[in-house]
Amino acid sequence: MAHEITNPIIPGFAPDPSIVLVDGIYYLVTSSFHLFPGLPIYTSTDLKSWTLLGHAYNRRDELSLEHATSLEINLDTGNKLIATLGLYAATIRYHQGKFYVVCTNSILHPTDGWKLENFILTTTDIASGDWSDPVYFNFKGIDPDLFFDDDGTAYIQGSWTIDRTKQPSCTIKQVAIDVETGAHLSEPNEIWTGWSKYDTEGPHIYKVGGWYYLLVAEGGTFEGHHLSIARSRSVSGPFESFEKNPILTARDTNEYIQNVGHGDLFEDSFGQWWAVVLGVRKETGWPLGRESFLVPVEWTEDGWPCVTQPKKKFVLNRKIGKLSNSKEKEEDNLELVHIRNPEPAKYEYSSSNHAAHIKLSPSPQGLSAPRGPVTFLGKRQRALASIATVSLSANNQRRSNITAGLALFKDHLRYASIVYDFKSGYLRFHATNPATGLSRTMESPLALNEVGDMESATVDLRIQSSADAYTLSFRLEASRDWSQLGYITSQELFVRDFTGPIFGVFAQGEETGNTVEFRHFRVEIHD
Repeated sequence: MAHEITNPIIPGFAPDPSIVLVDGIYYLVTSSFHLFPGLPIYTSTDLKSWTLLGHAYNRRDELSLEHATSLEINLDTGNKLIATLGLYAATIRYHQGKFYVVCTNSILHPTDGWKLENFILTTTDIASGDWSDPVYFNFKGIDPDLFFDDDGTAYIQGSWTIDRTKQPSCTIKQVAIDVETGAHLSEPNEIWTGWSKYDTEGPHIYKVGGWYYLLVAEGGTFEGHHLSIARSRSVSGPFESFEKNPILTARDTNEYIQNVGHGDLFEDSFGQWWAVVLGVRKETGWPLGRESFLVPVEWTEDGWPCVTQPKKKFVLNRKIGKLSNSKEKEEDNLELVHIRNPEPAKYEYSSSNHAAHIKLSPSPQGLSAPRGPVTFLGKRQRALASIATVSLSANNQRRSNITAGLALFKDHLRYASIVYDFKSGYLRFHATNPATGLSRTMESPLALNEVGDMESATVDLRIQSSADAYTLSFRLEASRDWSQLGYITSQELFVRDFTGPIFGVFAQGEETGNTVEFRHFRVEIHD
């Protein structure tokens, strides 16, 4: 039977996918960087329809994102990068009744400097969301993979740092590990330097037909990105590089899905092979960031995987499993995320009909803060054409030293917002991106006296996106037309980065017990 698959399978800020199949259900995890909760877990039974099940990192006491800041860096390609720290590429695996997620928390402490914390999270009941405390293990690098060999020995292989200022910047090293304690059971051993030897990252090991296959991402995560593979008869090598590497790249092509790489191979219930890979859509400014794509995989007669270039849609005569209807069960509030470590006492939340009602206590620092908590609650932008709206009670804290509003947030260096200043009574549009020189502000007085009931006055805020721009607007009553206050193109917010756009509400100001009320916060898809 022919089945049509639509890509991306996980749209909008969903990079570095890793996947595992357990009892007919696929579980997929992606990077989350500076967002809490983090390490989102998506599920599917048919590879077509995916549901957000929860997050492996869902308790603030599990670890800290306080120092998950963003840095502007000059790449060796001559391009600029805004590198956001936090939770980097994770791997999800299953062994003897237990799910494992291994990951790196990359932080930049203001006095202790850059630090990499590699850890393991586990659960025996993934649907419950009850994940363990992290088990930390020493590893000088990022992107850890977990592989259980036939004798039960667990191996970590990851991207071991050599020198991030030049190439080769890293190599693949492996260590046997006690997954219960994080203790090393062997010395770190270099098992492959990669094929192109350029940012060799994201390793995964698989055992197929007596061979151990080592898949890596190389070339950096942008235009030169590619997948390379090697194999060995021993889990610890030596690994033989495939003579036809790379096995996947969109470099120097006109494909709509670009920057493809960082993937995970897997076999389905019917013995068919697939890969989930990272990519971006060929739209100006890559507006949705890096997303997760599904591609079929075939094996050559001499035992090498051939990975197909991702397409927006493809039709296959393959079995795909039980058709999913899990979209109906997805809880809307699972999509809600914070920036770094939230302070729970500053949030009151309820939801009905996919619209959130929120009370926020302002934080002293706002969206431009590089570290620490910011009072912000948002959702990923999942489609090119989207509309985020909210009603702000504009008079409940009149003359307070508070600003609050609706934002499109990528990181503390790049965002656009429409804000109400309770003290001045003005609405303000602000957009910033130091990489492109963007710094734009516009203001408009808010004529609350035109509203009949001054004590219950509200202002509706809206951010409307297209493939190439964002329009920020307001209105005083639902019966009125929207008035545009600000406009930016996707290109103005663009710089090579790791994250993606988040629509969210926020509040900043004096911590005096004041709260700001938002009603009907929703993000709608109009693709």
